[in-house]
Amino acid sequence: MSFMHFLDLTISDDIPSSKTIWNFTERIVDLGLVKYFVELFSKELEYLGLVVNEGKIIDASFV
Repeated sequence: MSFMHFLDLTISDDIPSSKTIWNFTERIVDLGLVKYFVELFSKELEYLGLVVNEGKIIDASFV
């Protein structure tokens, strides 16, 4: 349900099957677009102020 909320979907929306998502993922990999999408996503997170570029490791935990 949290994933549906994240994507702003409701129960009545058409939701792609796992096979559709798998095929889409494979196509992105085949076209060499993974790095592009990761960079695009990172820029969006930075724009929204959701990326912290520093931290400390305490007792093997990232803080």
